[in-house]
Amino acid sequence: MPRLTKDSKRVALVITRLDRGGSAELTMQLAAGLSQNGYTVLLISGKTVEPFWDPVQYAHDNNFSLQYVNSLIRSLHPIRDIVALIQIVNIFRKFRPDILHTNSSKAGLLGRLAGHLC
Repeated sequence: MPRLTKDSKRVALVITRLDRGGSAELTMQLAAGLSQNGYTVLLISGKTVEPFWDPVQYAHDNNFSLQYVNSLIRSLHPIRDIVALIQIVNIFRKFRPDILHTNSSKAGLLGRLAGHLC
């Protein structure tokens, strides 16, 4: 298998939501830092209710992609969770990430499961 350079690596980050708090801020900063260092970055998030900043503008300013999965919610909801999993699998199949980073319980479970299914 050929060795990938960092310029060719695609990184997908998945978080349940980008509301105020440490994990959201860390994930946004990680996405920006990876992008600034030559990685192609896609951040996937559930719908955000109270963002600390404008995530869309931050993603644009820091040259990474942001995609919302509205069915990815914090609380347990089996039907919405299955829909979110299918949507994340479809996103991964199009983006084809080399590296997957997940934050939070729900996004961690669904993101890793989607990664295994792709």
